[in-house]
Amino acid sequence: MNFTTRIAAEQARPHIVPEAPPITVLGALTSLLQRKRLFALMVIIGVIPLVLFLGAMRPRYLSEATLELNFNREEVATARTVSRQMASMDPGALINGAAYRIASRANAIRVVRELGLAKASSDQGTPIFATIVGAIRRAFGLSGAAASPEEHLVDELLRNLKVSYKAHLYLIGVAYSARDPQTAARIANAFAIEYLRGERLKELSNQRGIAQSELLAVSEKLGALHPRRSQIESRIERIDSEIAGIANSPPEPNKFLLGGQYLTLAEPIRTPTSQKRLAIAAVGLSFVLALAALVAVLIDRLSTMATGGSWVRQLARLDKRK
Repeated sequence: MNFTTRIAAEQARPHIVPEAPPITVLGALTSLLQRKRLFALMVIIGVIPLVLFLGAMRPRYLSEATLELNFNREEVATARTVSRQMASMDPGALINGAAYRIASRANAIRVVRELGLAKASSDQGTPIFATIVGAIRRAFGLSGAAASPEEHLVDELLRNLKVSYKAHLYLIGVAYSARDPQTAARIANAFAIEYLRGERLKELSNQRGIAQSELLAVSEKLGALHPRRSQIESRIERIDSEIAGIANSPPEPNKFLLGGQYLTLAEPIRTPTSQKRLAIAAVGLSFVLALAALVAVLIDRLSTMATGGSWVRQLARLDKRK
């Protein structure tokens, strides 16, 4: 067989694409050794944003206000409120309902408006990160209806708020986490006070409804000139003035507390809470190492297949030729 015939025979053979060898631990380690520079470069590229993220994490501070409720079935009449009968309910369910109303969106809206957080946020301007995210969402058509600054503030307040309770002690803890200890204490107190304000307004509204029903009954039975009618009208006027005063009064908890309730205001705590930076760094570094190793192994396999197979097959071919 001459040289020309050998070339023709080689060309007539079907071209066999080398199969990708299975990934083994030894093969992966070999690929990492061969691509150690690429592996190191990928690790450096991944570590840089991780370090920047950890460095940008500012300490957060936690403050907690404590509210003690009383569910006596009869309350002592005071100068501001009349006696009322409470339904016989499970105290645990009442505590659970109170905790839910404290962490409700309606209460958060009252906190934002009472503290003027929307105006303060507009004076500071939109954060750069939020601007970038908004631009990306608009570019991909994911922006949807634009939310108001108040809605963003309400969402942020609810994310950083934590309400816990102990039903057997009738205690509710209102904790808030912020980057400033004064802000954390102020917002935690605002959530508790605005809840008490709402409950006091609801109590007065119920009293007004009862007085209105009594006035209607007295007018039908005793007439419009009976002295009892004048007493009920005076009570309605007093309730209306108290409702207006509470709705527009500054956040003073003593004005809103019902009988047997106690509120311990939150104090600024200057010891930052643990943000688990070490755990975040460990998880992030593990992810970076795994991703860098995967990229190095894949590139090494693609390069090996493009040059005609793995190094094991190349050694086998050399042995056959010998």
